Order: sequence, then structure tokens, then C-alpha cells
Amino acid sequence: SAFAMYLGRFDRLNSWDICSIPEKVLEQSLRESMDSASEEITLFFFLSITVVFYCLKFGNRFIGKLLQHHATHSVDHRDPIY
Repeated sequence: SAFAMYLGRFDRLNSWDICSIPEKVLEQSLRESMDSASEEITLFFFLSITVVFYCLKFGNRFIGKLLQHHATHSVDHRDPIY
């Protein structure tokens, strides 16, 4: 995904190019994969995606725990329903 982001951002390739001009996508991908600048930027994109993923994952778990905790403590136990 990170390398695809690089190709889209710097080589201006789009997702439909793989169907319309696959030879151009393959040629540019192979050429760019040998460039050290593309490796650094791809690594940056990868780390960014990973950080965002884990922030969302742990944030979602934290909100889930808060909601679960709130739901268990908001029930009024003095007036049971029969």
C-alpha cells in the first residue's frame, strides 16, 4: 500500500491504470523500486499508515471499554424489572 501511495503521489499513477496501461505501471514500478529516494518515502508512508492504524485500533478499544464501563454502571440496581 505504501509503495502504491508513492506511485500515485509522485508518478501520478491511478488505480485504474493497472487495467488500462499495465505495461506503464509495471515499468514505472520496477524503475522506482530501484531508486533510494522512493524507498525512503515508501518507508515514511508505511510508518505513517502503521501509526494511524494502531492509533485507531487502540482508540477504538479504549472507547469500547469506556462505553462498556458506562453501560454497566449506569443501570439502576435499586429498581429491578420483573
